[in-house]
Amino acid sequence: MSAIDRDFALVLRHLLDAFERRDAKEVARFRSLISGPSQKRDADDSKKDNDREMPDADALRADFAAYATRESLDQHIRDAYPSRADIEAVARALRLSIMKSDNIDALVQRIVDATVGYRLRSTAIRGEAGSGE
Repeated sequence: MSAIDRDFALVLRHLLDAFERRDAKEVARFRSLISGPSQKRDADDSKKDNDREMPDADALRADFAAYATRESLDQHIRDAYPSRADIEAVARALRLSIMKSDNIDALVQRIVDATVGYRLRSTAIRGEAGSGE
């Protein structure tokens, strides 16, 4: 076995170990070494996306259900999740459909409708007082 073969096997083994550990930083480091400096910015950008944690859907639904009106939940979402990426992560956690063309308003509206909106709509249809609409 030549020196190149041994080095390649060693690098491959380290990469596989990092992948099995789901060590995103180590995999990104390997990627930047292979890609060179022109691709380093892409590796940093993907690292930021991968570091964003997916919110817990059950906790979100319970939190959002406590709001009495659409407007109060809308404002809460905009305050708690300031960027489109954050709002998109919430929508994905709630398993809502997302289109690339959706803006922040559309995403927030979809989240509100899927969480508190259905309850308010149902209450209004039944004609109960305090529907919040």
